[in-house]
Amino acid sequence: MSELDFRFDRGGLYFPGLRLWLDAHHSVGATDGVFVSHAHSDHTAAHAAVLFSPPTQKLMRARVRGVRQESVLEYGRPIRLGDVSPHPNECQAQLTILPAGHILGSGMAYIEADNSSLLYTGDFKLHQGLTAEPCEPRKADILVMETTFGRPEYVFPPSEAVWPGIIRFCAEALDNDETPVLLGYSLGKAQEILMGLMGSGLPVSLAPPMMSMTQVYKGFGIEFPAYQEWEGGAIPGRVLIAPPGMSTAKLRQQLGPSRLAILSGWALRSGATHQYRVDAAFPISDHADFPELVEFARRVSPRKVFTLHGYAADFADYLRELGFDAQPLSERDQLSLDLPTRLQVRVPSIHHRQDPAQTKVSAQCPTSHEILPGQFIAFASLCEELRSIADKSDKLARLTTFLTKSPSINRPILVSWFTGHWLPDDQRPLPRIGTAWFSRVLFAASGISAAQFAQVALLHGHLAEAVADLWSRHCLATTRPASDAIEPLMVAEIAELLRAWNANPLVGKDLATWTTIFNRASVIEIRWLARILIGDLRVGLPKALFEKAAEPSSGRIAVPSDGSLSFAEVGLSNPIPPIKSPQLSVMQSCLSLDLS
Repeated sequence: MSELDFRFDRGGLYFPGLRLWLDAHHSVGATDGVFVSHAHSDHTAAHAAVLFSPPTQKLMRARVRGVRQESVLEYGRPIRLGDVSPHPNECQAQLTILPAGHILGSGMAYIEADNSSLLYTGDFKLHQGLTAEPCEPRKADILVMETTFGRPEYVFPPSEAVWPGIIRFCAEALDNDETPVLLGYSLGKAQEILMGLMGSGLPVSLAPPMMSMTQVYKGFGIEFPAYQEWEGGAIPGRVLIAPPGMSTAKLRQQLGPSRLAILSGWALRSGATHQYRVDAAFPISDHADFPELVEFARRVSPRKVFTLHGYAADFADYLRELGFDAQPLSERDQLSLDLPTRLQVRVPSIHHRQDPAQTKVSAQCPTSHEILPGQFIAFASLCEELRSIADKSDKLARLTTFLTKSPSINRPILVSWFTGHWLPDDQRPLPRIGTAWFSRVLFAASGISAAQFAQVALLHGHLAEAVADLWSRHCLATTRPASDAIEPLMVAEIAELLRAWNANPLVGKDLATWTTIFNRASVIEIRWLARILIGDLRVGLPKALFEKAAEPSSGRIAVPSDGSLSFAEVGLSNPIPPIKSPQLSVMQSCLSLDLS
């Protein structure tokens, strides 16, 4: 029997000839040693004798109670297992720990015995993270690899293209007096998120479970942006990083107005926001995606491959098509999704993977040379301006000036858009307009495919931002008519289309009609048209404040001393409560205008 013969047992690997376990999921007594690849709870237990890296030692001490015999291994330095108890003294096999790139201290076990070699990956990723040592594959005769994302549909965009969307998600929430919450595991993902916010200027709080783990990271020289511990309750003006196991309902209850986002490779799944009960999902992962799994196997160039965890059978099947001798160890671990078991795909090289964010969002496609009141581009430009201004008094002053100059017939329409409704005389809930409808319109208007839409949408925490991004790429890639040849979109025209949709949805959402509208629109018009359609302008002012900037039927705004103003005064029906805010006196002076 070879010392490299092993069996797969309860999620871990056991080598009887070495008396060695790799990532045993159950507690192992003093008769055998256990290699712990990293300190996540699904790879650790209360073992009697362990081998691991220095960071994993510290992290495991913080997470797993008990006293154990510890053998600390330095990256790249082989040890003879016979020199380490409880392995047989006569054992000549060598074990080397190699960086896995998964989290801080994660390691792969490279075992040499009987003139052969075996590489066990544990969890790994090839793309460089922000807080983990870079992965170092090594050629081996036998490869045992994890395949969490072992299906072709799991292709992550570059992380550096995703972080701007995450930061924008947080900044927009803060601007709208909401607490942004980024959900990620306490060990590994939380520290990656914290590092990803470096340089953003966003004040950050950490949920208690993350504090001790972050301190261990700091002990190994990793410098994070400033943060403080969250002690529960509302934390206005701060970003909260919390574990996904926390109840989202309780989080919202404690924090008050808030926006939640999950950061996970599973963000690629359709319905991820519904599954996790969040507002956005971003594909930031500590695991290798499908192209990286293939690339890793090619770099190791083994005679035999064993796959485990995730889509082990599917990935082994794909490797056999590439000519590898591959076999799954954990078919019962297969995750169930209603997807075809065999997909014919071309796997992109990780070195030539297209960055969906390489094309900057252009501010404009052709528009009229002169912007006139009543044109939709004037409204869209105002929204762009309001979103870029931090001071709410300044926002309100500019909004009031804009409404002053707008045609009086448009003012109730504009107020209804700012308050999340389509029309001033129709307060029904908006139709649910999702990715599918926008994808069909974009395809009809520009040929942008559903696959392109899905890939770009991963970079944004808001559907409208993805639509605008894609339209910008279309504008830059095509020749548009001269600006004076495009009939400008009008506010009243958009309102009539929305009225028709409300009256008869089958007619109102007609692709031909909206394709024509899209082809007449600039990028910023597309962004704010999409936000109107889904009822979420989010320019950093509470909805009630917009009603205060609207013109009552008398032609003059009179703000009551308690700050209250009713929808009825601008053609809407729902009363609003009194507004108590530091900006009230500023608003009253701004609104003391004759708008006739």
